[in-house]
Amino acid sequence: MKRIAIILLAVCLMISATGFSQTVTLTGRAMPLSKVFLSIRKQTGINFIFTNELLRDAKPVNIHVNNAPLQEVLRIVFKDQPVTYTMISNIIVIKRKPLTYPAAMIITPPEDDGLMDLRGTVRGRGEALVGASVVLNNTTRGTTTDAKGSFELRSIPRNARLDISYAGYEHTAVDVSGRNALQITLKENDTRLDEAQVIAYGKVSKRFNTGNVTTVKAADIKTHPVTNVLQALQGLVPGLFITQNTGMPGGSFTVQVRGQSGFNENQPLFVIDGVTYPAGARLPLLNMALFGGNPLNYIDPAIIESVEVLKDADATAIYGSRGAYGVVLITTRKGKAGTPHLEVNSYAGVSVRGVSPKLMNTQDYLMLRREAFKNDGATPGAFDYDINGNWDTTRYTNWLDEVMGRQAFTTKTDVNFSGGSGNTNYMIGAGYNKQYGIHHVQGALQNGGLNFNLNTGTANQKFTVSMTSNYSTSVNDMVPYDFSTDLMVVQAPNAPPLFTADGKLNWDEGGGAAAPLYMTDKTVVNTLLTNTMLKYNPFKGFNINLSLGYNHISGRELLAKPTAYFNPNDMPAAQTTSSLEQFSNRIVNADPYISYTGTLFPKGTITLTGGARVQDGLQNSSTITGTGFFSDALLENPAAGNKVTTTYVRTLNKQVGFFARINYMWDQKYILNLNGTRDGSSRFGPNKPFGNFGSIGAAWIFSEEGFIKQHLRFLSFGKLRGSIGVTGGDGIADYQYLDRYQLLPNQYQGSTIAFPLALPNPDLEWELNRKKELGLELGFFKGRIVLEISAYNNKCTNQLVAQQLSSVTGFNLIRLNSPALVQNRGLEIMLTTRNIDTKDFTWKTMFNISWNNNKLISFPGSNDALNEFDGNLVVGKSLGNKRLYKYAGVNPETGSHNFINAKGEQGEFLPFFSPQQLTDEDKTENLDLAPKYIGGLRNSISWKRFTLEFLFTFINRLGLNFQAQQIGMPGAFDNNFPVAALRRWQKKGDVTDVAKASQTILSRISTLTYRASTGAYEPAAYARLRNLYLAYKVDRDWLKKKAGLSGLTIYMQGENLLTISKYKDLDPENLSYSAMAPLKVLTGGINISL
Repeated sequence: MKRIAIILLAVCLMISATGFSQTVTLTGRAMPLSKVFLSIRKQTGINFIFTNELLRDAKPVNIHVNNAPLQEVLRIVFKDQPVTYTMISNIIVIKRKPLTYPAAMIITPPEDDGLMDLRGTVRGRGEALVGASVVLNNTTRGTTTDAKGSFELRSIPRNARLDISYAGYEHTAVDVSGRNALQITLKENDTRLDEAQVIAYGKVSKRFNTGNVTTVKAADIKTHPVTNVLQALQGLVPGLFITQNTGMPGGSFTVQVRGQSGFNENQPLFVIDGVTYPAGARLPLLNMALFGGNPLNYIDPAIIESVEVLKDADATAIYGSRGAYGVVLITTRKGKAGTPHLEVNSYAGVSVRGVSPKLMNTQDYLMLRREAFKNDGATPGAFDYDINGNWDTTRYTNWLDEVMGRQAFTTKTDVNFSGGSGNTNYMIGAGYNKQYGIHHVQGALQNGGLNFNLNTGTANQKFTVSMTSNYSTSVNDMVPYDFSTDLMVVQAPNAPPLFTADGKLNWDEGGGAAAPLYMTDKTVVNTLLTNTMLKYNPFKGFNINLSLGYNHISGRELLAKPTAYFNPNDMPAAQTTSSLEQFSNRIVNADPYISYTGTLFPKGTITLTGGARVQDGLQNSSTITGTGFFSDALLENPAAGNKVTTTYVRTLNKQVGFFARINYMWDQKYILNLNGTRDGSSRFGPNKPFGNFGSIGAAWIFSEEGFIKQHLRFLSFGKLRGSIGVTGGDGIADYQYLDRYQLLPNQYQGSTIAFPLALPNPDLEWELNRKKELGLELGFFKGRIVLEISAYNNKCTNQLVAQQLSSVTGFNLIRLNSPALVQNRGLEIMLTTRNIDTKDFTWKTMFNISWNNNKLISFPGSNDALNEFDGNLVVGKSLGNKRLYKYAGVNPETGSHNFINAKGEQGEFLPFFSPQQLTDEDKTENLDLAPKYIGGLRNSISWKRFTLEFLFTFINRLGLNFQAQQIGMPGAFDNNFPVAALRRWQKKGDVTDVAKASQTILSRISTLTYRASTGAYEPAAYARLRNLYLAYKVDRDWLKKKAGLSGLTIYMQGENLLTISKYKDLDPENLSYSAMAPLKVLTGGINISL
């Protein structure tokens, strides 16, 4: 018996120790214990069991800790309190401190004949709540729920009232009313304002944050069946504009935070677990259909815990030289103390081709062709095969369907195992996904990866270590060609077939338009991302930290064109080509820093942070291309070609910086935050490699004022915040300050020469982005309604520009800093509401909308200098401005496009042929192609065990229409058009927006003027059902009993399922005929926990 007792005691001690490996960041004054417990639970996952009666005599707590060990936090919280605690696994049970009473005070209650036994269950969000407190009202008698959420109370009054409480849920009182069985469901207590937000070198409660930070949690990401987290962020973050440039799996994205700040690419800085990640860079891929891809394609969204988007000066200034364009912090999942837990998530489904133009059928196409000859007063010639009898006039082919399918299979599986004991937590995971291409010659994009996290420390938690690592490998062997952009797609619908009867390319009649199907491409990309965080706490409030990060992306791509790609009558072996590209991008960074948190004056809390950062980057890229292989078997080795060329590029980048932050809070109402940094970069000239940046942020939580509490009881939270500061920008390539030359091989007498490109500039330095912001955050009715409003004014100057030079200098350009000033001014609104919140039904809504006004305030020199720099830019207009001719519509008398020149004269102005020509001065109109506003609307509805979530994103802007992206007019040979061409001009007096059918060379020339006019652009506003998620959570008790599982969810997911827009024939997101539209995705899956 003694041995059993000793073993049980040892087990309990081991289990109870699992919770002390967590750290807590918490600031508060006169905080009730219940609020403290809730904050600790949100950060550690540890549940507290208590009753209101137990906490009635508890004292409010004054606390300010930053990443402090849980054991130390609990010591502070329970000091001089009438209660204590016991920790069992990841549950802390609150109990009254033992008291000794005189025997005379012990009273035996009389027997009550109106007593009964009661059994019941407590649930929340469709799950059993383990450890919920169930107490008789106005007594200390009670119990807690077991692993099934069940409880039992014996000999209680029939008219008793129960008080039920559970951390994260609203306190509930239930009358027994003689019932001997109860099923109790608690409501979630949604306290979004108290969530912890990740910022540079620390965490902060959203309530006390002086900066503008938007957080997207894992729960918001997991509903999306996507392989790049950028797709899941669309529409969720005010001011964040993301465009998927192509629907090809593995393709690129464009990301902007609060508009375009300058004349170069302004992608934000991405940091994953403290490690700089080149998510804004394009990879040197040979597969041009991917537009350079995106490095975030190799980070599994399933391993992401949260994404924070930092926007204003207060949030970004500490990043100094790299924060001008915004910062995106990605935090991956970490191990948590508790019982080992296995989770498996798997789904499968289809990817469906997105928006495609609806083209005319053969009958309509030929009708316009004949009409074109009639309009032009001509007759079909020998080369007009489509109508002169050479091609079958009854044949119809949908050319896009001929080479590309309409859907392809996709699947994804993630496995995660986590737990912890003693001072050590761990998590290991693996993931795999496969997306097939929608070409008829199917390849696939496959991604697989492993990730782990290990957190440990000494027994007293004075020293802790956290190690996180993610390794992934990607293999892409899809056809490296996007047929949706090929002219073959719009060729005559009665053109000869692409393939012969035996399945070979129809070179005799079809011209080999489908030859790219025979291209081969295999790209393998390996990514390693690892971070180690060391922390030493020599005394209370003081921490010494060291963050070490390593990121390495390496790739190998082999692209080949075998003999089958070429016409067999044109010596195909001599034309065969093979290219091997090998590249790598390596970043190493070390960030040592210290932090101290303490009190300053009776009601003041101060936090000091200071440190340094060092970053070393290296990029390598080499290509070898062979041409003329006597056998396709040799294409794997480009060096075996008859002619071989090579290229090699090596780029170094080094950065060093020092930073400091001072945060002071008085009485939990008034907050001041100061940031400063000095950064140096090898990207700039030797005379000015360093820059100084900083910010001031302040906040006033006015809802804590006495007169607000007394007179505005409906206002549960109110904060006014503001910030001002300057950040730096380095949105250019490396070595731009040096004199640069291009090596050209096989030149004079076969030698290699150095061709001059740019003059040096040793004074090249940072762009400067001066940011101002004012924000208001309001919570109403205990957080049921939360409104956040932000107004900002950012001005970026010292612009990095490439100035063209006269050829007499011997160089083409020089990179320099221009005093040009670009302004982004805007307003962001975010509204979250709990519309309905009952026992079985909840409905929550999130709505956000952002307006950004971009303007070029000034540019040095004359208008001619600006026009020479960029012919579309105008002072006072957006950087997305287009200078265009004024379109006067289709002339009802002639059926031709008409335009209005600077003198107000209207005409066709046909290039080269009209007596009067349009010049650059006649571009009198300006159209802003930047978005007018962007936003998102998400609803989350739960009914019993069912959950439905859907997200609509919307945007309003202009886009280039389909006609303007084509060559020629309706009626041209071998050039099909959408069915909208049927409303063309046919006779005098017709009023329409489509010009007459014509097949002459003049009609093709006229499209050049049309493309440069306002007529080529039309509204491209749209609303898209970005995400749909429907899930059913199986009853946990039944699962435990029948299958031994702790959780099972069956769900369906969809992405890009519906688009509402008047912009036809092209996708309103990427607006391009030259890129595949984003794919629609529909999947079904299961999530299993045990």
